[in-house]
Amino acid sequence: MNLRVKLLRSSSVFAHLCCIFLIIFFILQKSTAQTATTDPAEGTRSMGHNELTGPIPKEIGNLKELYFLAFGSNNFTGSLPHELGNLAKLENFFMDSSGIGGEIPSTFGNLRSLKKMWAYDCPLTGKIPDFIGNWTKIESLQITDIYNGSSSIGFIRSMKNLTNLSLRNALISGNIPSNIGELQMLKTLDLSFNNLTGQVTSALFSIDTLTHLYLGNNSLSGSLPQQKSVNLQTMNLVGNNFTFDSSNISVIPGLNCLQRNFPCNKNDPRYSRLAIKCGGKQLRVGNIVYEADDGGASFNVLNSEKWAVSNVGLFSEGQFNTLPQNTGSEVINTTTPDLYQTARQSPGSLRYYGLGLENGVYNVSLFFAEIIYEDRTSRKWGSLGRRVFDVYIQAGGVRRAIRRSFDANVTDNHLEIHLFWTGKGTCCVPAAGSYGPLISALSVTPEFQPTVGLEQKKNQIGLIVGITVPLVILGISLIFVVFYLRMRKDKDDTEGKNPIEFNSNAWSLHESNQSLGLLDPTLTEFDENEALRVIAVALLCTQASPMLRPPMSRVVNMLTGDIEVGAVTSKPSYLSDWDFNDVTNTFTNDNIGTSSSSASYSKNKSDNPTDLSPGVKPLHSPLNISQFRDAISEGR
Repeated sequence: MNLRVKLLRSSSVFAHLCCIFLIIFFILQKSTAQTATTDPAEGTRSMGHNELTGPIPKEIGNLKELYFLAFGSNNFTGSLPHELGNLAKLENFFMDSSGIGGEIPSTFGNLRSLKKMWAYDCPLTGKIPDFIGNWTKIESLQITDIYNGSSSIGFIRSMKNLTNLSLRNALISGNIPSNIGELQMLKTLDLSFNNLTGQVTSALFSIDTLTHLYLGNNSLSGSLPQQKSVNLQTMNLVGNNFTFDSSNISVIPGLNCLQRNFPCNKNDPRYSRLAIKCGGKQLRVGNIVYEADDGGASFNVLNSEKWAVSNVGLFSEGQFNTLPQNTGSEVINTTTPDLYQTARQSPGSLRYYGLGLENGVYNVSLFFAEIIYEDRTSRKWGSLGRRVFDVYIQAGGVRRAIRRSFDANVTDNHLEIHLFWTGKGTCCVPAAGSYGPLISALSVTPEFQPTVGLEQKKNQIGLIVGITVPLVILGISLIFVVFYLRMRKDKDDTEGKNPIEFNSNAWSLHESNQSLGLLDPTLTEFDENEALRVIAVALLCTQASPMLRPPMSRVVNMLTGDIEVGAVTSKPSYLSDWDFNDVTNTFTNDNIGTSSSSASYSKNKSDNPTDLSPGVKPLHSPLNISQFRDAISEGR
């Protein structure tokens, strides 16, 4: 399923006709003059960003003193004239998003003075010719979005001056050359969305000048190099077949979840919905909590492995603002303008992944608003920009909210939402970097009755409330009981166990990281993370101060796993005031090891789950974890 989103479109027929007339007049004048010039101003010709139509005039090939030629961001048709190969002095050639297609003419082998060539978003066809390897002066080469044919990148061997190489989505196959490490001036390498195979050579990770590396969505395999250059800070290698073990899984954290087979939570679904506040902090809108997505990394996998984001590419001229904010008027056409105050922007490819989803049909809602361009009513030059990108889902006007909804069938426990810029629209209005996908938020909701996640827990909410309410009541009751027990302290010694003593022992076990000692010793099989989660929530509910006790809605969300249980660090004041022959008020037990001041409970299991409370005699608990194990099945 795909959709092309146009957030703003502009045109001016009169202006375009004027531009066409002037360009044709100039070309005819120069082609009849046939005289060379050394004036630097006469060596540059730019027709870019004018929405010109028709074929490229072959007469341009007669301007043999040209060293700068640009006709990008237009609507030309046809193929590249062979005569352009006569421009032997040409150093800068920009034809990006021009509409020109076909094969690269063989006469272009004569363009050995080229230092920059940008040919992205052009319907080029055929193999990338090997003679490009003769452009030994080339510093920046961008050829992307080739429609047919197959090429290798062996031609780059002699391009020692390369600083920027982008061959994205160019049907590149074969291996990455083993001598690629010889390109010691390379800063940016983008070979994403191709058919590359084999392993990644360690020499590539060791290029000192390399700062940005994009190899995502290929078929690369094997292990990743265990070390990389300190300058290589931005990498995106998602969508490959890399193997991970203890020796390399920490080199790029989270990457193991975003390989082609999406192994994290596969065949073990934990979630049935997600909502993301793209480019901003967590935000609640009605009953929906949009999770924060405000990181600047090239890709990020949420700690709970619930969803991930991948952002590929660099904006032109080094511009790189992926988290724009609305600095203009409030977004209209919506009752929730706060949802559109921030957004995530991408210079090329932006993907969101839903991981560990239960299979079934989902409704995917995408929220857009153009918050960068000026409003057309301002009559400013900056209002003439337009943003166009494609939306692929597998499995307008300025500051006006746009919502698009789709149905997607999840069949392999993951969902992929892909926003992709192919060079359409403007690139430099109001400033360089004002283009590419821009999204404010997204939500994914099931169109079936889930057996995991929030809906399943709602169906069993009575059981959850039946567990949490007694815990809260117990905590409140203990506050009052303590006063009664103090009055009887002189009469009532340590015979038996009162509630305060039980709670004290519970805190002692918690501070010693041995909370599972609270469980009934007859339990032989239970989920340790579920048990730890319930115990942590119970300890939070026994706080004396109402400011420290979580509200019921948060208790339910913590038990269901929709939010993480925070660190339990504060002992209730009534325990600190109560004296159990422990003058230090730490409730340290002789049978318990060194205490710890805090603990946090997440989905990760203990390194030694069979020896969590050695030497500790478990306390009998009235709660049987197995009774509600099925009710709390997500991420504990």
